Amino acid sequence: NSAPRTAFSFDLAAGGTLKDSVPVKNQGATPLTMNLYPADAFNAAGGGGFALRQQGEPNTGVGSWVKLAKSTITIPAGKEIAVAYTMTVPRNATPGDHAGGIVAVNAQAEGVQESDGVTVGIKRAVGTRIYTRIAGPLNPSLSVTDVTVDTLEKAQIPFLQQGKATISYT
Repeated sequence: NSAPRTAFSFDLAAGGTLKDSVPVKNQGATPLTMNLYPADAFNAAGGGGFALRQQGEPNTGVGSWVKLAKSTITIPAGKEIAVAYTMTVPRNATPGDHAGGIVAVNAQAEGVQESDGVTVGIKRAVGTRIYTRIAGPLNPSLSVTDVTVDTLEKAQIPFLQQGKATISYT
């Protein structure tokens, strides 16, 4: 009996394929119908946290590589269903790290609120992360060019924490 995974992590070659499954659990007292979809990950605005694309948004990475065996499931109360998936990495995939995930979202709104003529349906979603490293030469680099320093106070050196300056770069 292995411990549950908090994320999926794989090393693959471009053109490689793997098969796995993601467990989806209903901890409630009534059956629950969920829609599942794969999604690319991105850095969320305002802090750069891990986020997954919403259903219907275009995917070009991990979200497009994953094919789920089922896109809708109904889970009995207190039970868990494992949903199989296949991930096929394109032959032209860039070496390095790629991130995405699988999202499960309520098929129906679980609560509806109305205020000032506006009706809002509440759906909960949960995602499982997928991290994939594609084999091949990694060439990380950083280049800073066109550096200019505009001092706002004469004869002060901004790098010694004296004075004020605006530093611009590409």
